[in-house]
Amino acid sequence: MEVELKVEGMHCQACVRERRKDRMEVELKVEGMHCQACVRRVRKALEQIRGIEILEVSVGSVRVRGIKREQAEDAVSRAGFSVVVST
Repeated sequence: MEVELKVEGMHCQACVRERRKDRMEVELKVEGMHCQACVRRVRKALEQIRGIEILEVSVGSVRVRGIKREQAEDAVSRAGFSVVVST
């Protein structure tokens, strides 16, 4: 018995690579994180997101790989902190 699976929007390896482009490494500066309890709170929010490959959270910053920037920003916001926007 042969089973064919179709994945919407994924036609070849080039499509897979293209999809990964928007999920490169993201580094955020976070306002309001002052202690290890803050770090744990942000880390816990980020760990809820599927697809994270690397996760580094320290006082004032977050570095993740494998998710979109918007996903990381949303998680930081849900944890009660603000992302500092670079200009």
